[in-house]
Amino acid sequence: MKQNTPNQRGSAIIWILIAIGLFAALSVAFTSTSRQSTSLLTNEQASAYANQIISYGNDIKQAVKRLQLRGCEYDKISFEDFQTGYSPNPNAPSDKSCHIYDNNGAGLLYKPLPHAALTSAQDNNMQGWAAKIDSVGDNAHSEILWSAWNIKPEVCLKINDNLGIQNTGGILPQDTMVSSQWDTNWADGINDSLVIALGDEAAEISGKKAFCYQNPSISNVSEYIVVMIAR
Repeated sequence: MKQNTPNQRGSAIIWILIAIGLFAALSVAFTSTSRQSTSLLTNEQASAYANQIISYGNDIKQAVKRLQLRGCEYDKISFEDFQTGYSPNPNAPSDKSCHIYDNNGAGLLYKPLPHAALTSAQDNNMQGWAAKIDSVGDNAHSEILWSAWNIKPEVCLKINDNLGIQNTGGILPQDTMVSSQWDTNWADGINDSLVIALGDEAAEISGKKAFCYQNPSISNVSEYIVVMIAR
């Protein structure tokens, strides 16, 4: 029986190591490609997520209208959802008759945002906050808003397309808003001393009650805003 020489055995080991190295490199490349492909959305997926987010915003807006028809004043409405840790409105009736997400109130079912449409795994929505939007209301009072933020830009673009909002040059409207321009504190009433936050820089969203925009002051975060109550 012919036996392999030490040189032959050494060559075989080298070829085996080369094969293992190539397999590892292909595995890394495949994994990287798979991760990249799952982060990208097709045109149809972006449209579907855009419609889903618009629909949820409309549901919340309709719930607010139902509560107003039942006699709930704007500063008594509570957006507390028990899911995202959103702060309750201390001015809301104790029987929760002015709660969005309670059966004693509007009875709306809380829906998490589609995570595949977001740039963060966190359920990013902000409910019942206040800011001024140019030419919405009288510009003297802050609007009550709902927003979904960290939305993927391709989804935001589709939202604007569906709402008839212009994406000039194929990019989202650019408007700077900083923390001093919004209010989330219900306890001391809605802050009407704020300056106009949105629509003063991006003409495309001036006077609009629902739109997507990009905020250059916060890492170009993309955000969908719906005016719940114009004041």
